[in-house]
This record gives sequence, structure tokens and C-alpha cells, in this order.
Amino acid sequence: LRRPSALRRLEFAVRRARQGAWAAHLRGRRRLAAHLAARGIRLHRRLGYRRADALSLAGLWHVLGAARRNRSGALERAVAICRGGRDSAAEPRPTGAEEEALRRMEAESLLRLGQYRDAFEAFGSLAVFSAESAEASERLVAPFRLRHDALLVDRLVRLGRLEVGVGSSAASSLRQVLSSLLGQCEAADPSSTGGEELVWWAKAGGLDAATAGHLASGFYDRLPSLCPYPGERLQEWDERDPLSCGEHWEKSQTAFLSSGLIVVDDFFTEAALSELWNFACEAPCFRSLRPGYLGAFPADGCVHPMLRCCARALERRLPKVLSGRPLARWWLFKYTSCGSHGVGLHADDAAVNVNVWLTPDAARRAGGGLEVFRRAPPSGACANEFNRVLGSPGADLAARSFLSALGGVDHIPYKQNRACIFVSDRFHASERFDFAD
Repeated sequence: LRRPSALRRLEFAVRRARQGAWAAHLRGRRRLAAHLAARGIRLHRRLGYRRADALSLAGLWHVLGAARRNRSGALERAVAICRGGRDSAAEPRPTGAEEEALRRMEAESLLRLGQYRDAFEAFGSLAVFSAESAEASERLVAPFRLRHDALLVDRLVRLGRLEVGVGSSAASSLRQVLSSLLGQCEAADPSSTGGEELVWWAKAGGLDAATAGHLASGFYDRLPSLCPYPGERLQEWDERDPLSCGEHWEKSQTAFLSSGLIVVDDFFTEAALSELWNFACEAPCFRSLRPGYLGAFPADGCVHPMLRCCARALERRLPKVLSGRPLARWWLFKYTSCGSHGVGLHADDAAVNVNVWLTPDAARRAGGGLEVFRRAPPSGACANEFNRVLGSPGADLAARSFLSALGGVDHIPYKQNRACIFVSDRFHASERFDFAD
């Protein structure tokens, strides 16, 4: 048996190795990340496996596999440890937060292995688990999310997926909560002209009893289980190629290898574009709050099989660009009609970005395009240092001017079904926009 002091020293060494490995991984320092992850794994072996160590150990195997260019053996170990760590037959059971983290790590590791079908299923299960296990009092509520959900309930009633009486009552309840929150916004800042609701949200636990009751009656965060997107429509795209065909892909690949940025019009087939637009309008997976917009991420349930088919199809069309670069993440964004800024200046921690616009051109009044700067973050920068929105519109505008002067900027005009594909670590930002609601 180890003395308590020796055990504490060993646990401290494991913690330092784990933190260092993740920090190096996020900075793109693969050799150091692999070294520290391997050291952490060796130290874990000296500790002996304990159920409570599953997340730590799985994370180290994940970093080791990622740092060694997605080495399958290490990533498969991460997946196996995640599954074993939440095995219902073992004791003690992981907490809800631990199980959620294990499910997320499993899904991320499956993506790096290129096992897209299993990864999408894992993210779908994660979304269900997160919704069911989340504390109601900890859920975030925002005016633009409430407005969106009320309109979504109205749409689901029209589509026949909710009974008229039930849906009308739920939408009315959500609008009552919205009215209450807007009143709180105005009380907090009487001079506000509506922009406050772009960034203001509250925890459900902080609402008064009547407002909390209306929130529950509005099926807040329960629509995914009550009105899931039709399974037969998802099944139609299980193995279909959603991308357009043509010789332009070879030319696009050559252009990307030369410039690091290409624009592809008519990206999706007409059928695929129509289906993805319907999914964006009807699926109850827009649950992540951002200042001025809503996000549908994998862990929110954004797991339409067309998206993984799209990734596979792109790998076939752009093999020299995407070889050895599996799908890492994906999302859909909806912007509130109260704002016009879109996503602020940032760069992404990835290799290749694919941005596609879905909204019909008829809804566009002005703007809505993308600015892609030719400047990238310095080598070795941490993802958190550049993949974040700046604190104010003034700071964002100043940074854009600075980057433009340093290296120039490419302006990509908005067009439905246009894809802008570029090297991920180039700074980019939405142009101001004006669209019909």
C-alpha cells in the first residue's frame, strides 16, 4: 500500500502531466503534447486504474492519439475507457457532469478515428442525456431564444407535429416569459433600445414562480423529445451524396492548394439544399446561446446524417486538401432580427473551414457576406486566444482594420448555396447584414 503522502504526490504529477498535455495540444505543439500525455498514462498505471480516473485517462489517450496524427490505437483506447467509465454495472457511478464529459470525449475520439456514423450516434445520445440530466434551474433563458422557440412551436403546429391546442398554449406561455424578460431588460437599463437582448440572458432558477411555470408549460428544452425531426426524412439521407457534381471540383482543389481560399457556388444539390433548409427551420436543436444568435451544435442534437455524408463527399472531391483531416466539428447558426453584426472576428482551431449559406437570396436586403483576412494567429498560440469574440464592437472594428492593413482581406459576397472554403486559422468575420425576418 502507498503512504498517503506518496499517493498525493503521484496524483499531483498526473494532474500536472494532464494539464500540460492539454495545454500543448491546444497550442498545436504535438510533440510536447504526445510526450506529456504518454507520461500521464505511465503515471496512471502506477496509480492503478480507478473508476474516478476514467475521464482523466481517456483524455490523455485522446491527446496522445491526436498529437500522433490521429493514431488509431490510442484513440480506440480513449473510446474504450469512456465506455467502461460509464458502465452501469460498475461502482461508484459517475456524476451527471462526469458522464456527459465521458460521452463527449467518446464522440470526439470517434470523429478523429473517422468513424462518422458512430460519432453522430454518440453525439445524438449525448444531446438526449444532457437534456434529460440538466438541472432545470441551471438552464439559460434569453429573449431571442424564447422568440425563436415560440415561432418554432407555431411552425410545428402548422406541420401537424403538435396538436393545435397544446401548441398554441405552449407558444403563448413562451411569449409570456419573453414579455417578462424584456421587462427586466428595460428595468435594468431604461435607455436600452433593444440591443440589450442580444447579450442578456438569465438562469431559469432565477425566475419567479409564475414565470418559471410558464417556461415549463412552453416545453422549454423539451421539444427535442416531444417533436423530434421526422426520422423518415433523416433516413432518406443516410447514404446519399448531397454535393453537386462537375469538373469544377478539380479546379477548386488546385486553387485552394495555391491560395488557401476558394468559393464554390451551387455547393449542395437542389434536393439537399431544400432538406437542410427544412431541417434548420423545423429541428428543435438550436439550443446554444451566443450574443445575438443561436447555435445548433453536435451536442445540441444537430446530427442530420446529410452532414456526415457531406464530409465524406468533400473528402472524395478534395482529397489533396482533406487527406488525413477528418471532420472535427459542425454547426448551424440563426441570427436574431434585433442585431446586424453576425459572428465577430476570430480564427478557428482546425485545418479547413467550410462555410455555407442557406437562407434564400430573396430574404437578403444588404450585406451578410464573409470577410476572410490573410493574416493568421502566431504559431503556438492557444485556441482560446484567437477563437473568441472580442469584447466590444469597437475592439472588433479596430482589430479588423489592423489585420486588413497587415495582410489584406478577401470579401466574399452572400449568396444562397455558396460555400467559402479556407484555411481555418485565417481570421474571419461576418459582414454586417440586413435580412427579412
